[in-house]
This record gives sequence, structure tokens and C-alpha cells, in this order.
Amino acid sequence: MKTIQQRVRKRDLTKYNFDKPSLDTIEAAAFLNCSSYTLRLSRSTGRLFGAIAPPYKKRGRSVTYSTNRLKEWDSQFKEIANTTQGAI
Repeated sequence: MKTIQQRVRKRDLTKYNFDKPSLDTIEAAAFLNCSSYTLRLSRSTGRLFGAIAPPYKKRGRSVTYSTNRLKEWDSQFKEIANTTQGAI
């Protein structure tokens, strides 16, 4: 039987370059720590993590996210030490 650590897939973030000016869907999802499916779904629902989804550019079939815009969008979520702080 596999342990929990063996069952949980860990995302290897070292293979992504987050210093680029724009990221594709897979890179943006890794940056936001969500699945690419969740990020793709947010483009049609307009919501991600209970907030308005981050802006993106679509050129033909290609979708890109500005790294600076993703950082701005992510900054709206405050950092908390534990779950009891989220209720304050």
C-alpha cells in the first residue's frame, strides 16, 4: 500500500521560468498553484478561488497570462497563519 506522500503528486516548479513576461496556461496554473483545468475553467466562469479570474490574452488558439498581472491578482489574497485568522 502506498503512503500518502507517494500518492500525492508534487509539482516540480523548478522546470518553470516565472521571470518571463508572459506565461502559458500550464505555467500560469503552476504559478497560481492550481490545475490547468481549473484555470481554463475560470476563463469561462469568470471566477477563480472565489474572486474574479485573472486577465489573459487570447491570440488564435494561444492563451497567455502576463506575469505581472498574475502577481497583482495574487496579491489580493492575504496571507494567514492558520484557519482561525481567516474568519476575522
